[in-house]
Amino acid sequence: MQATQLNEYDIVPYSSYPYPQTHPEHLYTIAKLFGLNAPDFSQSKILELGCAAGGNIIPLALNYPETTVVGVDLSAVQIDMGKQQIERLGLKNIELKHLSILDITPDFGKFDYIIVHGILSWVTEDVQSKIFEICQKNLSATGVAYISYNTLPGWNMIQSLRDMMLYHTQFLTNPAEKAAQARLLLTFLRDNVQDKESPYGRLLAQEVALLSQSDDHYLLHDHLEQNHRAFYFHEFMQQANKNQLQYLSDTNIASMFVGNFGQPIIEKFQSISNDQTRTEQYLDFLTHKRFKGSLLCHANIALNRNLKPEQMESFFVTTGLESKTPAKEVVLNTTKEHEFVDNQKRNIKTSNPAIVTMLLILKEHQKPLLVTDLLKKVLKRLRGATYNADVLRTEMCATLLRLVLADTVHLHSCPGHYVVEPSEKPKTSDLVRYQASQGIWVTSQVHARANLDVFARALIPYLDGENSVEVLLEKMMKHFATNELKLHKNGIVVTDQEELTVLLKETISNFLKNIAKQALLVS
Repeated sequence: MQATQLNEYDIVPYSSYPYPQTHPEHLYTIAKLFGLNAPDFSQSKILELGCAAGGNIIPLALNYPETTVVGVDLSAVQIDMGKQQIERLGLKNIELKHLSILDITPDFGKFDYIIVHGILSWVTEDVQSKIFEICQKNLSATGVAYISYNTLPGWNMIQSLRDMMLYHTQFLTNPAEKAAQARLLLTFLRDNVQDKESPYGRLLAQEVALLSQSDDHYLLHDHLEQNHRAFYFHEFMQQANKNQLQYLSDTNIASMFVGNFGQPIIEKFQSISNDQTRTEQYLDFLTHKRFKGSLLCHANIALNRNLKPEQMESFFVTTGLESKTPAKEVVLNTTKEHEFVDNQKRNIKTSNPAIVTMLLILKEHQKPLLVTDLLKKVLKRLRGATYNADVLRTEMCATLLRLVLADTVHLHSCPGHYVVEPSEKPKTSDLVRYQASQGIWVTSQVHARANLDVFARALIPYLDGENSVEVLLEKMMKHFATNELKLHKNGIVVTDQEELTVLLKETISNFLKNIAKQALLVS
């Protein structure tokens, strides 16, 4: 791999997205949970290998001006794309380098957070070895490295489909034609497999559905890349251990917790091993794991696997749980059972008034809330009831820890750089306004991708904190006057100016509330 040669990522650039699981705040939070005092993410040095056009790290540089961010990629085309965006945003704390991973030496510097997303499984063995070497030699003493990779046994079945697509497209050189033919093959197989309800038939249907929602760059670089290797977790850890690195955590804490699989599984795993690597390898066998994001740190660091409820007090928390009890029927200070449900349709039932109150407050707050402040809010809401603050604190923390390990409450280390209600003069970040003017998605303040329709792309550039809703209405009316945009009512285009004004004002108001929920508005 030499940085002087045009490569496939120059010809078909990989869309450069933000990935929430790679965010240094998330890595810092997990490290803290397991007893590693990682560097302050807001003032850290961050390196991303395979940064593409910087979509994952440019938001970090913008939101955390005291960080130093470096991205490396072999594609000159993508590096140039990222540099143009950096220049447009006026960022001085980020640098993208057109460089091969093989050319990075210890002199490149030390970094507190090293991010390697979607690279390890798609490069040659010498580059794979180099990635682990960089994570050892270029990682600061208490730093955290994130590496994602395709995983066995889950990838085994997908490997067969990859082999078929490679065979079918072996003589094609045009990327668009190659992607189209690969899709056609899978669709043909799905439609003509004899038993559509067999494991093979369901796999084909699943992959066709997945790829139908994916761009060509995903299919070409994830499924049809010349180099590909999926790892068993123990193989990944052998490479890490050879480089004096130890396992810190999965990016999804809940996936590590045997307790989520029920008592029979807990008892079986207790008899297998107390070693975290072996435990997670068996969990991968059990769940048919296909993709992982693993966090590593230096082997000389003592980690704490014995999590305690009181640790929760130093974190901020959020939840996606929704109350299934209608608001008017929610009566606190009673022992009536309340039911909550998460976005995976998992139910949680409790008749404890304090826990019900805690979950309701968390959902109402919408942003990360410090656990000690959450306790104060619960006590205030339950005023009049007899509660011992220390007993309540212990009970709440124990419940929060259980819910964190069940993936229904999420830990954070800061309150979030966004507002949940539109202000009189709503504002998005400079990055969001720039991205809206360039394409169909933007990066939220929780480092997630939010897709935009044509209305959003027209409105967001005006959200600079200088325009009231009335001014926004006036500016948007011009887009309708030229027929650039249209509003429909009952399937008919609205042309009456008075009716259009009323509908458009309502549409703008609803839109602002919606993007606030997506963490796209800042103060």
